[in-house]
Amino acid sequence: MVFLDESTDSMSSESDFTLERVLPNDERTKFLFQEHTIRYLFASQFTDSKTVLDAACGSGYGSAILLESGATKVVGIDNSSEAIEYCEKNYKNENLEFKKENCEKITLDTTFDVVVSFETIEHLKNQDNFLAEIKRILKDDGIFIVSTPNTNTYPSDNPFHYKEFTESEFKAAYSEMELTFD
Repeated sequence: MVFLDESTDSMSSESDFTLERVLPNDERTKFLFQEHTIRYLFASQFTDSKTVLDAACGSGYGSAILLESGATKVVGIDNSSEAIEYCEKNYKNENLEFKKENCEKITLDTTFDVVVSFETIEHLKNQDNFLAEIKRILKDDGIFIVSTPNTNTYPSDNPFHYKEFTESEFKAAYSEMELTFD
């Protein structure tokens, strides 16, 4: 796959690095990379011939996986200019686009068949805004594939997380936005 050949040069300095940004081929994040890759491989079974938004795409390898798995178009968004530059450098494809966007206030005016967002919502101050934005840009028959740490089973107190959820809290957040949970 394409994501195995990329460099980590542009985002690997110790001063800028945290374990919240997963980089392929970086010894510091190899296990997180494997964990995240599995999420994208799971999501890829729902993206064949679909338009996909990868919200908080990070370093872009997941967006590339979704495109390689048959999506017709993938748009990856992230709030980091550095991450978007990295994505554009490492994943050039006419059907793969990267944009600097805030997940709490997405400015895209298109709708998507599938939206994926892995390990994002817990980082956001305004989680309801994020869910409202997803609902706005997701087609009526669209699929939202999301993951977040479960505080009942995952170590908490991450300084980068604003609000972590238990499974029941996460389901309640979905219900409030009138999204279905399967």
